[in-house]
Amino acid sequence: MFDVDETICKAFEKLERRPPKRSWPECQRILWIHKESGDRYVHIFLPYLQILFEYLLEHGVRIAFFSAGHKERNLSVLPKLLQSFWGVEKYEDLKSKAQFAIYCKDDMRWGNRQGNQAMREWGDYVKDLRKIIRDGE
Repeated sequence: MFDVDETICKAFEKLERRPPKRSWPECQRILWIHKESGDRYVHIFLPYLQILFEYLLEHGVRIAFFSAGHKERNLSVLPKLLQSFWGVEKYEDLKSKAQFAIYCKDDMRWGNRQGNQAMREWGDYVKDLRKIIRDGE
């Protein structure tokens, strides 16, 4: 399971905090435009993710993503990233084999306010890993 925001990806609002165009040439960049506000975000992913993902796939690992970001953003940006690695056909084939599930804010659960503060994410919500794990894993 890969966390997206601030872990494998950094988003920059195009009008505000622009990343230098020549910075990180080995990193994949994907533009996403928020439909309601029209705000434009450039998402810059860690370098060499394709190599890491290919290694994991070769070793039978199921890859999933979890992000508390906008669901429509996740469902747009992540497939574009993966399709840029392998093309649409191979991406769809891998996806049909239970690869690349995308979990969003709706898949989070209410956290324990009295619990460990270091474990809290996104306010009082935590990523519910029970939704990701499948029988036999």
